[in-house]
Amino acid sequence: MPEGDTKTITALLCHCKDSLSRTLDYEELAQMLRQEKDVKEVSVVAGLCRETDQASVKTLLEGKSDSSVLVLGCSPKLLEPSFRQLLSEVGINPHLLSVVNVREGCVWVTPDQGEARARARRMLRQGLQRVRRLVAIEQEPVAV
Repeated sequence: MPEGDTKTITALLCHCKDSLSRTLDYEELAQMLRQEKDVKEVSVVAGLCRETDQASVKTLLEGKSDSSVLVLGCSPKLLEPSFRQLLSEVGINPHLLSVVNVREGCVWVTPDQGEARARARRMLRQGLQRVRRLVAIEQEPVAV
């Protein structure tokens, strides 16, 4: 992160209605993130695809326009479109979002629990590095 950059990171860990927490240790993952200086908030939620959880996340993110958002959960194909819209609604640039897909990329393909947990930690560290490098892209309407 360039010197003087005030970007912070808000992390949302979704356990997909407990389907992922049967394999992964969400408290360990949350603690890992809390040790990072630029991660200002870590929240574990039951299902980011559910409207009730999205409403509470929206409240959590309001007023954090300087924040990038790291999501650990399921497929970006499911989460990204609605989540980018949610970020826009709370004043966060929607391009400052990184989704770590531990459902298909870890839990479903790694039968050994210890190996799956180690893999999830690696994937989360990679996602953290990715979100640190994201740059806001401003969009402007273009007349056609």
